[in-house]
Amino acid sequence: MIQKVRAAGLLLLVLPLAASAAIENWEDVEGVIRRLTNWIFGILILFSIVMIMWSAFLYMTAGGDPEKVKQANHNMLYVAIALAIALLAGSVPPLVRVIILGTE
Repeated sequence: MIQKVRAAGLLLLVLPLAASAAIENWEDVEGVIRRLTNWIFGILILFSIVMIMWSAFLYMTAGGDPEKVKQANHNMLYVAIALAIALLAGSVPPLVRVIILGTE
């Protein structure tokens, strides 16, 4: 089941690139990268919301069980990492523009 979810997620990330395969100039490349980072941002935000709700559920149902509390803490760490990656994804298109074109 998890492999199918991962494959579907990978397909969602690759589809914008496959749809924009005919790139004629660098502005198109930047647009493709911007669309891809917007997809990644949206997916990671959705993932973060789901994981926050799951962690809250684990905390509420832990009933003093240290294993469930530990799992909830790990989930919150994963949420923090996903949010950091999502925020960094927004800086990719300007960085690519500077590297490729040498302009801001």
